[in-house]
Amino acid sequence: FNELSFAIQGLGNVGAFLAKNLYREGCVLFVADTDPEKVKVFENLPRVTIVSPDKIHTKHVDVFVPCARGGIINNKTVPQFNCHVIAGPANNQLESREAGERLWSGRKILYAPDSIINVGGLINVLFEVEKREPYDQDRALLRTNVVVTENLTTIFYRSGKEGVPPETIFDSIVKERYEKRVKEGTILI
Repeated sequence: FNELSFAIQGLGNVGAFLAKNLYREGCVLFVADTDPEKVKVFENLPRVTIVSPDKIHTKHVDVFVPCARGGIINNKTVPQFNCHVIAGPANNQLESREAGERLWSGRKILYAPDSIINVGGLINVLFEVEKREPYDQDRALLRTNVVVTENLTTIFYRSGKEGVPPETIFDSIVKERYEKRVKEGTILI
């Protein structure tokens, strides 16, 4: 794990938390944020390089982690990415289906759909408001890990097998599950 490199775009609550944990694990980090105060925390640390927010996605890393704004994966940035994987919590990372297709078929960069990455926040909220037991962060993290891992494994497997981008598989899984629940009567239209 400590040999991996990450470019983290955005050092808000989630991005900074992730960066600190990856740093503790020994990873090499490139970090960027539009707020200079947020990057100061990482300024003098070995294995951390501060990068301009408009260049963070171009860094040669294992994983690019968008934690800031949507639309970062677009027709302009797709040729500029220099990573193997894009996985992060920013919402609506894909500006268009075309950009996602180019990322997958042209660049062979694996994209983890942000809706799956973000499920952890929803699971945590569910555990926070759950009345039958007191909140247990470890339990919430364990459940999140299981749900995210299972779903990403399914998406990536089907994506490779069917030769289509991960977000296309994600959309079809959502549609399949929705239609099944409508048919079962567990979701009313």
